[in-house]
Amino acid sequence: MPHSNPWIFILAGSIVSVLLVVFIHRQIINLKRIETTKKNLQQRTEATRAHVISSIKLLARCILADQVEFSEACIRIKVLLDNLAPDIHREPEYAIFNEIYESTSHMPTHEARKKVDRRFLFKLDKQRWELEARNEADIRKAAKKLLSHPLLTNEG
Repeated sequence: MPHSNPWIFILAGSIVSVLLVVFIHRQIINLKRIETTKKNLQQRTEATRAHVISSIKLLARCILADQVEFSEACIRIKVLLDNLAPDIHREPEYAIFNEIYESTSHMPTHEARKKVDRRFLFKLDKQRWELEARNEADIRKAAKKLLSHPLLTNEG
């Protein structure tokens, strides 16, 4: 019987070793899966960021080329900037985007416009057009400045 004790320890040690190898192998597989998931998420995040930057640039160019209503462009730029760099609204030259957004926030959009009386809509549209006219210079200036902002020129 005394000769069997070392074999029991060798067998137990072998079993523990095999279990540790299986455990380590599973951990390595999990780590690779996590790394792949992180890499995919980072790629999607970078693609989204690039799309947001591209959209902001396009809207700014459309403002300068009079191809879009200023209030609509300001609202969209404000929302996009909120996703990209929320602190940019603190910079005085870009505050106009937030001001237009806030000034038009009570106005119905999309499906809600269809449910509002046309005379009331015209009154709201007139307010919006006046707001755009009063702030046209600041909106154009902000759009032009935005196109050269380091955040949008260094897309990395």
